[in-house]
Amino acid sequence: MGRFLRRSLSATFALGLLFVSAPPQSVAAVDPYNATAQQTLINQDRAQNGGLPALAWNNCLATIAQQNADRIAAQGYLSHTNGPTLDLGCLPGATYAGENIAYTSRGIDDAQVNTMFMNSAPHRANILGNFTLVATAWTIASNGYGYIAEEFLNAPVPPVADPFRAMLTLDAFGRLHADGSTLPQATTAYWPNWRIATAAALLPDASGGYVLDGFGGLHPFGAAGPAPAAAYWSGWNIARDVALLPGSTAAAPMGYTLDGWGGLHQFGGAPAIRGGAMWVNWDIAKRLVLLSDGTGGYMLDGWGGLHAFAVGTNPMPPAITNNAFWPGWSIARDIALTPGSTASNVSGVTLDGYGGVHPFGTAGAVQGEAMWPNWNIARSVKLSPQSTAAQPQGWTVDGYGGLHPFGGAPAVASGGYSLGRDLAVQLIEG
Repeated sequence: MGRFLRRSLSATFALGLLFVSAPPQSVAAVDPYNATAQQTLINQDRAQNGGLPALAWNNCLATIAQQNADRIAAQGYLSHTNGPTLDLGCLPGATYAGENIAYTSRGIDDAQVNTMFMNSAPHRANILGNFTLVATAWTIASNGYGYIAEEFLNAPVPPVADPFRAMLTLDAFGRLHADGSTLPQATTAYWPNWRIATAAALLPDASGGYVLDGFGGLHPFGAAGPAPAAAYWSGWNIARDVALLPGSTAAAPMGYTLDGWGGLHQFGGAPAIRGGAMWVNWDIAKRLVLLSDGTGGYMLDGWGGLHAFAVGTNPMPPAITNNAFWPGWSIARDIALTPGSTASNVSGVTLDGYGGVHPFGTAGAVQGEAMWPNWNIARSVKLSPQSTAAQPQGWTVDGYGGLHPFGGAPAVASGGYSLGRDLAVQLIEG
């Protein structure tokens, strides 16, 4: 089959935007590093126009998109070069490629540019075209203008097996959004317009789990049975996290909740805790995580400190001394342990609010995480079941619900992306 190129540039529309004024701070409301924002809008357009299939992300196309965005930003005007030709080299069997480019004086504005493209016949044809893959990239020029390139490709997409049984994003209202190919979960708790959901945990078989509200209430979802009695603080938003022990089942869940002062509270018959840390009258505890065998774990404070605790009479896990730490700055957001971590071999990562993923224990360096310098928008981190101590890989989630792979983890479609709404609370997977 022959191959051909399809190109579109938005000179007329971009020129119209050159005179749109906006205060500089408005740009900060849009995620300048989120590779999935424009992709999400493209796939929404396709779904709303004949139920067209979603376009998968491709890292090779992303590299080309970034090169083109950088080029047109540097030259200060729109032009096509060899983008679609390079696109065709990304995958064997590719038949044709397309490219949209634009710029706007508003800096990075995904919604504005998407509307502009959809109102232009040639650009709309690319978005709604017979493609299978897409990638987009933004560049900010020295004058504050935003330049975007979208690369489209029609090529066979090899099937990628999910490396997990379930992956869900919890929002602050209690909704669970199924990511990737995960099926939606039936939920029992939802507080519209009330930011009270603080955490969630999956059962070991990923058939369901529990959502934690800020007062300490546990609410089952999926196949999980009724919630066991747990510590409760009526009217006081102080509960921060929940973790289930490895032996938990839908009929007999056991685990712990964490309050903001560092208190660990067992439920469902879980053994008592030794160790940890307490900060009375100081809401600084953030997350807890259990070792794979459930013999102990670690509590994360807002400065990045890791505090070991033991479950029952088990030995205390080792103290962690090589963790990232920001004294006096509550910027730490989440913690994840490498699958299979035990007290004899602990490794994992912590997440800061800017998106930095920091290894600790025996974990190796982290590669390719999404970063938002000076913008506290990163919310959660999880490691892939294929992650190893030598090569941590997984995903972070930003406040809008965007999922960002690092360390070689596959790209996963977000089930709950909401541009401009900082609602995502936690990523759970199993």
